[in-house]
Amino acid sequence: MAIAILGTVTALGIANAQVGGIGIRQEVHIERNEKVLARGAIVSEVFPAGFIFKAHSSWGISSVHWEVRVNDETEFINTEGKPTAFASVRNGAMVNFSGVVYRGMPAKPDARVVVDADVVRIIVDGAISPTVPPLPSPTPPAAGQFNVSIAPSSPAYRALAAGTANAEFLALTLSAGSEPLQVEQLAFWVTGSRSFDRMHVWDGAIKVGEVVPTSDDRAMLVRISGLAIPQNGSKIVTIKGDITAAGSAAFKAGNLVAVNWDNTPALNYAVGQSSSRRAHAAGMATDAPGARIFKSVPVITVLPVPTNTLQNGDRHLYRFSITAGPQGGISLYKFTFDFDIFGDEGTADDIMVTEPRIYAYADSSYSNPAFVGGGRLNFGPLVSNGPVGQQVELYFNPNILDDAEAIVIPAGTTRYFELRANVAGADAGDRIGVALEGDAGWTALGPISSVDASAENDFLWSGNSAGTSGLDADDWANGYGVPGLPAGGASSVTLAEANVPATRATASFFSGFFSWIENILKL
Repeated sequence: MAIAILGTVTALGIANAQVGGIGIRQEVHIERNEKVLARGAIVSEVFPAGFIFKAHSSWGISSVHWEVRVNDETEFINTEGKPTAFASVRNGAMVNFSGVVYRGMPAKPDARVVVDADVVRIIVDGAISPTVPPLPSPTPPAAGQFNVSIAPSSPAYRALAAGTANAEFLALTLSAGSEPLQVEQLAFWVTGSRSFDRMHVWDGAIKVGEVVPTSDDRAMLVRISGLAIPQNGSKIVTIKGDITAAGSAAFKAGNLVAVNWDNTPALNYAVGQSSSRRAHAAGMATDAPGARIFKSVPVITVLPVPTNTLQNGDRHLYRFSITAGPQGGISLYKFTFDFDIFGDEGTADDIMVTEPRIYAYADSSYSNPAFVGGGRLNFGPLVSNGPVGQQVELYFNPNILDDAEAIVIPAGTTRYFELRANVAGADAGDRIGVALEGDAGWTALGPISSVDASAENDFLWSGNSAGTSGLDADDWANGYGVPGLPAGGASSVTLAEANVPATRATASFFSGFFSWIENILKL
């Protein structure tokens, strides 16, 4: 007869037997704490993709059918008593194993005993016929549906500081069909995995699985515990990582790190809570953009200007702050501003903006200059005297040099920046819109000369991965992915006369609206 484990027992079976002409001692112990010891079990099936093998122990007319699950921490020992790997477990092998009974599915009289193994020792290497004693099994119910897709909340590409803990890389929606599911394993493909100290899976605020990467660019299997999906319902899980610190051997500035779901069905599965059968996941593999790692990263915040009323003279056109991460100081080399200048008279000299200047302060009240010269960062040849166009590139020379130089924001420090310019010809109906420009694509790290010559060169900075970067160091980046600086630019600030009439778009809307009402009244 077949033995099903419905409770906790000890010494379920002990016998001396001849199996395949080999004398062995077969033992099966399941202790009250559900620890398992099986000696002389015969392997009947091996599933390498799922890291599972099936086996049986039998004596007389009694037998126990096993499903043995292994993981990265399972110890494997070969016939010579030396360490080996799961690949050594073959059909017909005789094994001893120990572990713990898995209770994630309801016990049934015809169910195999599922064990999470901690040690597997091969006694005989595939020499025994794997004929399995019959296992009574009524027609099993079909496995439930298990679907996986990328969640709308999955994060966008961004620059990320080394040493960041719990950085989110991917969000997945896990869905169940006609029966509730208990998720057991998920598979991921990790780009730049050496930049991870650890990767973990979260159900809200509860961690349900984790893995420690051991090499670069590889598939990773994460054992999941305590993640249930309700019938005809779904769960959103987030995949997070602890990024290695800048001082480690694995750190490389500009390294791309991404985590995506590997949709190989055999590697992703849950167990139906009604059928006790395994459901393999279905869905499209994800293509999340990931993050690029730097020693330290700037964070940009747009701030209000003193007044949004447009007047002539030396005006405050734009304010923002930049904070260097606590991991280290950052260097800045270039800002680019987008100007939207509208003159109501439609002539070239209706309203003019000249001499754009950038200032830096150490405080949010803009009263304590961060550099000599009143905090002004560009002088002489770095200041345009003619009317500004649609875009203005500003380089820095706070030491009043002819050539541009970099400025540094120390670790954990915030600097407050202000764009000023001279405005002339402003009157009712005129307006000026200004925005700090971002970059729409990645340019490889390099010296400032090559990065500034690229097509995406609006915001230039360095994470100072090996001390303060010189201009010729291969450590300069553009603004793609910098927090607070979208590809289309940071938030725009608009200055207009206090008695400006409605904008053209607004006026056009109301003109069309009243025309529509007039036509209705004529019907």
